[in-house]
Amino acid sequence: MVTAKSKMMYTFMWHLYSPIVHTLFAVDIPDPLPDPPPVNEVSSRPNPEPQPLSPILELPTEDYPSDMCCIEFDSKLYNCGGEYIEREGRFESPDPRDVYVFDPISKTLRDTPKMSTGNCFPTTFVSDRKIYVLSAVRSSPENGEKLSWFEYFDPDSGEWTKLEDPPFKGHGLSTMNPPSSLTQMGNRRFCHVVAGNVPHPEFPGSEDMEQCNVSLTVFDAFKFAYPDGKNTFFGAKLLHSASFVIKTFPACNYILHTSTLHGEDPLQHLSVFLAGL
Repeated sequence: MVTAKSKMMYTFMWHLYSPIVHTLFAVDIPDPLPDPPPVNEVSSRPNPEPQPLSPILELPTEDYPSDMCCIEFDSKLYNCGGEYIEREGRFESPDPRDVYVFDPISKTLRDTPKMSTGNCFPTTFVSDRKIYVLSAVRSSPENGEKLSWFEYFDPDSGEWTKLEDPPFKGHGLSTMNPPSSLTQMGNRRFCHVVAGNVPHPEFPGSEDMEQCNVSLTVFDAFKFAYPDGKNTFFGAKLLHSASFVIKTFPACNYILHTSTLHGEDPLQHLSVFLAGL
């Protein structure tokens, strides 16, 4: 007999125009996953009511930059980059160098060595036990400092190393308004998370900016794929789904990153933004 356990999926969100700029949520995913219902039963079942979901971490807008990136490494979540909102010169640079590490087990947040230079709207990835940061755009520093487009952090030594500028300026990935995220869980298993404000109950055609629904779907991707013009499609088997509702300040809500805790498994460090779904 197999005893059911659970696996946490962590979702890092950005709240534009809110006193809380970032939140982190933890969602239980059964492990192993239960058998999905037969196809002929799915269409006849009513949609379950979204369950309330509360954040395990909140970062105030007054103290932290907006649109930070997030990456999982060694069962911890690293947050860096972004852009400070101008507040009468309170911050030394609009492009922050600060890096924060959150431990989901102990629920603690700490500083770690700062980046060599600030990175605005960066993207991150992990390779060979190093965290790489690639900036999207550059602000013009008042002191004339040459900012780094590309650098990496070695968590074992605690040091940042600048790399040569790539042949292109900025990673070119869409970092604005990402409504969903696709995360690889290993062995062709993926978790798709999508968020959006719900329709306003009193004003047709407008959104309720204080309530956001989050839907989660886990599926296995089949190995075969078929091209269709410039696109390539693959079949999938639905394994698990759930929906949640979060209460927010009036804000536009965006998903920046989703991840489970994978330790040192290099195959797990993949998160892809999907825009415009």
